[in-house]
Parts: sequence; structure tokens; C-alpha cells
Amino acid sequence: MSTSTPSQPVIFNRRQIRQNRDRAYPAFASHRFLIRWCHDRLIDRLSDIKKSFSRILVIGARDASYLTSQLQQQYENADIYVTDCSLPFLKDASAAAIQSEEDFLPFANNCFDLVLSGFGLHTVNDLPGAFYHIQRVLKPDGAFLAAF
Repeated sequence: MSTSTPSQPVIFNRRQIRQNRDRAYPAFASHRFLIRWCHDRLIDRLSDIKKSFSRILVIGARDASYLTSQLQQQYENADIYVTDCSLPFLKDASAAAIQSEEDFLPFANNCFDLVLSGFGLHTVNDLPGAFYHIQRVLKPDGAFLAAF
């Protein structure tokens, strides 16, 4: 009788997703309208929160320069970090860029006021684990907004 716990099921091949995203990067600019629409909705929802954010994490770097420029306008002195599994998408981020998987965030506990994800969590194998890490890195009064 084994005493080990069952491992998390692998629904999405993360290596294949990373390769697909890397391959899609060169043509992304002509197909980013939906991502921009999503980012605009997230920014609009943020305007309903009457709080200033000084440390922001963006999960998913698709069109990150657009989103981070919007965030920098709204929160002028904020430190903004962007994570993604794809290095090509990270190179365009106008913020501190860190390559990582969405369900493993390499940050200290309670270090962000705000976590945003616009279409960055829909291919995660361990969504409860991703939510755990998001909650872990958020300060107790932090905010989390996401679109799937």
C-alpha cells in the first residue's frame, strides 16, 4: 500500500504550450485585439477600486507593454512585474520580466498589492495551485483581477 498522494493530472503539455507561444510571437501583433480588449476591461474594473497600488504583478505577458503602460499611467510610482512561460513575449514587457509558470510564482509571501491576469490562467494544470500562489503573494488587503 502506497502512502504517497496522487500527483496532479497533466491536462496541458506545458512544454508544448511554451513552444506554441514562442512560435506564435512573431505574428501576435496582428492578432492581439482580443487581448487588448481584455486588458482594457481589467483597467476599467481597476478604476472601481478606490485604492492605490505600489507593487503589481501581471501574469501572462501577451501584449504586456500595452497593459503595463496603462498601469504606469494610473499608478505612476508602482513597481510592476510581469511573468510568462514564453521568453519572446517577456522581451516586450516594459516592466521587470520573470519567466515562470503560471501555477508557480517565484515571489515572497505578501509582496504584491495587485495581481492581474488577462488570459494568462486558462492553460494551467493546477488551477487551485495557481490560486494558492496568487493568494500567497498578495498582501492581506490586495486585489486580484483575472479574465479567462
